[in-house]
Amino acid sequence: MSSHHTLIEGAGALSPFRAQQLLTRLQSVHAAVTAVSGRYVFLVDWHEQPSQSQLDTLNRLLNQGDDLPPAVANHAPIWCVSPRLGTLSPWASKASDIARNCGLPVHRIERAVEYRMAISGKPSLPDQIWSQLGSLLHDRMTESVFAQREALWQLFVPRTAEPM
Repeated sequence: MSSHHTLIEGAGALSPFRAQQLLTRLQSVHAAVTAVSGRYVFLVDWHEQPSQSQLDTLNRLLNQGDDLPPAVANHAPIWCVSPRLGTLSPWASKASDIARNCGLPVHRIERAVEYRMAISGKPSLPDQIWSQLGSLLHDRMTESVFAQREALWQLFVPRTAEPM
């Protein structure tokens, strides 16, 4: 059985208060960070190719009329934070069950957050600074961080457990 993947862009993941808190922490690493925004992205693994009607239904379920976040420039640096590779988050388990109960042929739905930052001046920062900025965006015990949206599809790659 082959699977089909869809990415659905979601609403803002940061309230203005949380965005300001995060911006303050990011600026403590590097003062050139001038803005930060976060949006949800939903990754869907379907059992079969979805119809447009099924995609529309799932989009309504996931976004429920929320507005998209204020945009930070498209060229802004991006980080994508997902549940840790090799795990199934409680959110994903519940969302997948709800979608299946609505008659949608989904195997699994995962939610990630895509962060974008505006950086004044020259955006080529040393790797150490990028690493420090990225570390402020996720909890390394429960989440994974990626520098590209395409890397999020690793969530659906089966993994073998490490020996204890």
